[in-house]
Amino acid sequence: AVRNDDLNDQSEGTYILGETYYYLRTGNTIVGNYGTGTFTQTTGSHRVASSGGMLTIARNQGSQGTYNLQGGTLEADVENNDLFNMQGGAYYGDFINNDLFRYYDGNFYGELVNNGSIYLYDHFNALYGLTNNSSLTVSSLRTLSASSGNIDNNGALSIAGGRLEARNVSNRINNYGQLSATNG
Repeated sequence: AVRNDDLNDQSEGTYILGETYYYLRTGNTIVGNYGTGTFTQTTGSHRVASSGGMLTIARNQGSQGTYNLQGGTLEADVENNDLFNMQGGAYYGDFINNDLFRYYDGNFYGELVNNGSIYLYDHFNALYGLTNNSSLTVSSLRTLSASSGNIDNNGALSIAGGRLEARNVSNRINNYGQLSATNG
């Protein structure tokens, strides 16, 4: 279910921001608390309080959650335990990916910590850096970059015909895990 910090809901539900409402501000947002939840944002602004607030996707074991950011602005620290699709819009915050993050389009103004899987369908820039603790592949014709932070690899990072860039001379690409590169 989709829930804010005032509800205790075990049902299944879908919430679409931009269809009727254009502004949502919460202390916490949970998509998939005990059941199944889907949150689709097509436009507007979704803001989770910056002092201790969190957007959590699939909070409890057995729950399922999907967040589709298709447009508008999402300002939140995110803990993704199921599926986050970024198909447009702008994201601001710290993002912890524990399951599946799919990037198609949009602006990512945050730091990304990957403990799961990332699929890049276009060039991706994590403005404030990326830490990879899992397996990550940058495929042909794709660029993975950071503009104002480091790229730290603690897992298995494979550059399979794509590019890896630190876009600022003060930023670094640090490899503490496995790094492989092939033309492709």
